[in-house]
Amino acid sequence: MSAPAGALRPAAAGTPDLPAPEAAATLDAALVHAHESGDKAVLARLYADAAARADDTRQKAFYLTHAYVFALDAGLADATRLHARLRALGCEE
Repeated sequence: MSAPAGALRPAAAGTPDLPAPEAAATLDAALVHAHESGDKAVLARLYADAAARADDTRQKAFYLTHAYVFALDAGLADATRLHARLRALGCEE
């Protein structure tokens, strides 16, 4: 079964179970690749994943902002959910 149109795809298999430094390196490599390929939907998902793993509010806000912008640019339905997460952090009115 596929995800609904405009939904963020789930994280890559195995990434959440990696130790933190290895997961960060994998995420960084995936972000670089997605930026190079211009895949805005993947960038939105990866930045949302990074926000979920972030340790403090400023890091979460940084990654969520990027996720939100790429989701808007890609026309993803998840932009609304990402915006709500930013509002919950006090980053949006």
